[in-house]
Amino acid sequence: MTARSGLHRGFGGRALLRYAGMALVCALIAALAALGAPERALAADPAAPVESETQESKKPATFAAWMVKAEKGDPEAQCNVGVFYVNGESVPQNFHLGVEWLARSADQDFSYAQYVLAGLYTRGVGDLPPDTLRAYFWASLSAAATDLPETYLRKAAKIRDANRDRLTIEELRKAQEMTRQWWEKHTPSS
Repeated sequence: MTARSGLHRGFGGRALLRYAGMALVCALIAALAALGAPERALAADPAAPVESETQESKKPATFAAWMVKAEKGDPEAQCNVGVFYVNGESVPQNFHLGVEWLARSADQDFSYAQYVLAGLYTRGVGDLPPDTLRAYFWASLSAAATDLPETYLRKAAKIRDANRDRLTIEELRKAQEMTRQWWEKHTPSS
């Protein structure tokens, strides 16, 4: 069961900031302000998810430890590994690997990874160009999350709406269909 269906799950916010830096991710989110008024609020508050105090002591302290958990399918670890790669923290910077690990996490319904991907795809990162359709898709999912703080939900909605305004009608329909299919795949049948 996922957080969207009512269960709370913490995710390594402080650990993510402490170990992965978030410098590049924060810079990318701040750069969204240059795209237009809807994103200006993003620059003031770096993305940092919340976590349960009791889980702090169980968090890996190194990239290698996060990678072990990520390779076993842990979505929080996959998100952190992605951020390590995007930021070039403890590993050579590799945007393609970073986005790949973030997408693995996001596809397991890890809302913070969805939120980060929305920001990365909005602006583009390194040699990865902006992708408005994917930015809209990931922002739509993260804006519907139940486990992100309200400030991130509002920012995700602003990212979604700003990207929606850049899509053609046909692209918007495609993005909405991608979102619908994702929900079908990830929502338990009654």
